[in-house]
Amino acid sequence: MRFFLYIALFCMMPVAGQNMYTNAPDKVYPILEEFIAENFKNDTPSFYRINEIDSIVVRNIQPVIDGPWIMRVLGYHIRRGKVHTIEIDSSLLDHPQVFELTLKHELGHAYNLKHICVDELPKSDPAFNEIMSPTRLMYYVDPKELQRVNTNFYKSLIPKK
Repeated sequence: MRFFLYIALFCMMPVAGQNMYTNAPDKVYPILEEFIAENFKNDTPSFYRINEIDSIVVRNIQPVIDGPWIMRVLGYHIRRGKVHTIEIDSSLLDHPQVFELTLKHELGHAYNLKHICVDELPKSDPAFNEIMSPTRLMYYVDPKELQRVNTNFYKSLIPKK
């Protein structure tokens, strides 16, 4: 199965005419491989959008000062036309699970997913753990919860018919 996925991936690359840049290929590519495989399994078209991602860069992201508040930002998705750039904070290199979830969150934005509104929910609500939750603060997730969160994320990428 993996062999066919690689063949499909490499056959599609020349069509797009783009090579995505990343300064952390050993961290980024395994997550992209899983992302593409899960979308393939769910029959979700993903190559067109993956090919629109120009770069996934790991760098030191400065906190955002908004009035009296200082917010730590773990990742950004920047869109310029059809070109997407993703930035992930370098502090996450020491936290592989959070790195993965943050990259998936930003990939979700590249697929036009919006944040899940959790403003009115209690902090114990499982929606806080969802990948597209803007307030996700997890540094460790139980494997069963992680599986549930990943399943929900990939289901949300399936185009509505």
